[in-house]
Amino acid sequence: MSDHGTTGPGGLARRGHLLRLGAPRDTAAVRHLVTFLVASVVTVLATRAYLAATGYPQIGGGGLHLAHVLWGGLLMALAMMLLLSYVGPVPRSLGALLGGVGFGLFIDEVGKFVTSDNDYFYAPTAAIIYFVTVVLVLVVEGLHGRRAHHPAEYLAVAADRLAAGLAGGFTPSARQEARELAAKGAGEPGAAQVADLVETVPADDADVPDPVRTGVRGVVRWLDALVDRAWAAWLVIGLLLLVGAAEATVGVRVLAGQVTGVPAWTGAAILVAVGVSVVLLVVGVVVGRRNHLGGAVWVRRAVLVSLLFTQLLVFRAVRWTAAFGLVLDVLAFVALEVALREERGVRARTS
Repeated sequence: MSDHGTTGPGGLARRGHLLRLGAPRDTAAVRHLVTFLVASVVTVLATRAYLAATGYPQIGGGGLHLAHVLWGGLLMALAMMLLLSYVGPVPRSLGALLGGVGFGLFIDEVGKFVTSDNDYFYAPTAAIIYFVTVVLVLVVEGLHGRRAHHPAEYLAVAADRLAAGLAGGFTPSARQEARELAAKGAGEPGAAQVADLVETVPADDADVPDPVRTGVRGVVRWLDALVDRAWAAWLVIGLLLLVGAAEATVGVRVLAGQVTGVPAWTGAAILVAVGVSVVLLVVGVVVGRRNHLGGAVWVRRAVLVSLLFTQLLVFRAVRWTAAFGLVLDVLAFVALEVALREERGVRARTS
């Protein structure tokens, strides 16, 4: 019997509620959710830029206005129809992209629905959108970043990949991915049968293009190569210091009364949050000299303080002009996630 006690009713009873309900987590879920979030943020920024450049045109006439929240709802509905209509992993990349664009068009008009006069230009809109994005990031972290996958989840994902293979065949890379997933589910009931079925799926050397998945994998490969560079750590630290300097400048401007409509406590809070990030960053540099993994964890904490607190206050103060700092913070966070994954993988292989 395996260590997880999965071969009898007692073993199944000790599993989590989601597994008992038949809801294993997809090992590629983070990639799809990041695609959704990135598409949402890019859509908001692109929409705001387009409307500003074109003088805020309106679609409609005769008293009618087809707001882009309607197009967002339509795209989200199409994404749901796509995801509910097809079996297997293939539709998820497109569903994540369509859903992200739709959600971006929807959330961009939040100002109209939290004000009595339907004010699209409501000043705190940028902070509200940023806050919602951060909450969604925390949900992703809570669902997928805190708990390792159960072997049964790997096996279920391998079976999910089989759904695509049985319909359209396996390319060599797809077959290898399914093999690795099945191997991680070894010891679970049905693992041997799934592994055998992986080998019986017909080969298909003509891979159908999946631009979303290809693009995301290309970014991950680029980051993998980047974090191996000796100067990568200093690049991340430099980005964080640049963001911190920009945030501190905003805080000083608010305290000096140069930003109208923003209370002074906001500037003080920004400076305190920047100070906390700098302290965490310094600790990360000191610890990192002896322990790369420990140092990266401290630097990641500095980034999280900036993302979850400082940037929210900065968006409240200067709204959309804070987007540049947000982009740098996100890039640093993603690079740290890749570095931490690589370091933990090396330690796991050598332990």
